[in-house]
Amino acid sequence: MVGHGISIVSLIVSLVIFSYLNSLSCQRISLHKNMFISFIFNSVFTMGWLSMISVGSQSISAINPISCKILATLVQYTTTANYFWMLCEGIYLHTLIIVAVFVGEQQLFWYYILGWGKSGSSDYIQLFQMHRYPF
Repeated sequence: MVGHGISIVSLIVSLVIFSYLNSLSCQRISLHKNMFISFIFNSVFTMGWLSMISVGSQSISAINPISCKILATLVQYTTTANYFWMLCEGIYLHTLIIVAVFVGEQQLFWYYILGWGKSGSSDYIQLFQMHRYPF
């Protein structure tokens, strides 16, 4: 829990710095901000999930199965979003280094779709399966 708390604080400080200093405004920083936001969401949901499952001796699925499934799905979604945002960073840097000679300004829309949207498609299937076939 302490590690997640330190991560959240340092990522928020980084977001404030990136947002405050307009001289740092570029597409790469925009991708960094989204990746940082996904890290923050992941830490928040993981801390909530860990505090939820460690409250008592009774099984959490017996106490509140719906919120447990939703929180577990959010943790999986944000973890997947973290990896997809790292993939977006890699694709962006690859495009800058290799293809930048032929391409002007890149469109970030497709990176947003890949980072936030594509990472959730497998989680929606998992949520449906968890609802249909409970523990």
